[in-house]
Amino acid sequence: AGMMMASGNDAANAAAFTVAGSSEKFADRMNERASQIGMKDTHFVTPSGLDDDNHYSTAYDMALLMSYALENDDFAKLTSQKSATVNFINPADKKTTYANHNKLLSLYDYCIGGKTGYTMAAGRCLVSAAQKDGLTLVCVTLNDRNDWNDHISLYDYGFANYTCFESKDTEYIIDVPCTGGTTDTTTVVGEKNMKIVLPASDKEKIVRKVYCDSFLYAPIKENQPVGVIEYTLDNEILASNNLIAMKEINSTKENKSIFTRIKELFTYG
Repeated sequence: AGMMMASGNDAANAAAFTVAGSSEKFADRMNERASQIGMKDTHFVTPSGLDDDNHYSTAYDMALLMSYALENDDFAKLTSQKSATVNFINPADKKTTYANHNKLLSLYDYCIGGKTGYTMAAGRCLVSAAQKDGLTLVCVTLNDRNDWNDHISLYDYGFANYTCFESKDTEYIIDVPCTGGTTDTTTVVGEKNMKIVLPASDKEKIVRKVYCDSFLYAPIKENQPVGVIEYTLDNEILASNNLIAMKEINSTKENKSIFTRIKELFTYG
């Protein structure tokens, strides 16, 4: 809370030492994770974000980081709170309430979190997220004196012009004939549900294409991919998903190698 809400540099440094033993080692871990999530134009030096010639990032990379962080339930809960009260261990009777510096939580009904930042060199910086009708948007402004209003304007534009298409593939269930197995059919289903963000005017143009053989061969393992669901717009693939078998289907015959089958052919033929 002291770091995320009150922008405490001391809290950021304390977290770095607790997690990694030093600011330098923590920065190394930050850079490693940044690389993993695709932040190609970012290099961290200071845990707090204070100025350093080798400490830099971009608006796009900050948006990637915010999107990634929101997948963590603890982060999502903390960043959405307007304030938080912390009870100290030593002294045990001390507690402090921190107010979130992100005023967008009060100014914009759909805001679900964010982080402010400021130095003389960087100016006012703000990373925020908002959610409406199943669509989550992330906005980043750097060196922006009018950041609150600019974020609201950008969100209003985004929600008015973009939408989120949900595939609901886990509800797409079909029975496919199965040969050589203990049952005549196998039930297949979409492996997961997907969300596709696109211009609102294109939502009705999305085409779902299902690719699966007309029959399957046993044995089939549970969750084995047996087909593909594709979503296209103007013949361009937007997303794809596996069709998987819901249950294991055993073979009615003993599985034998090709060499064993040839040997039996000459022995009994």
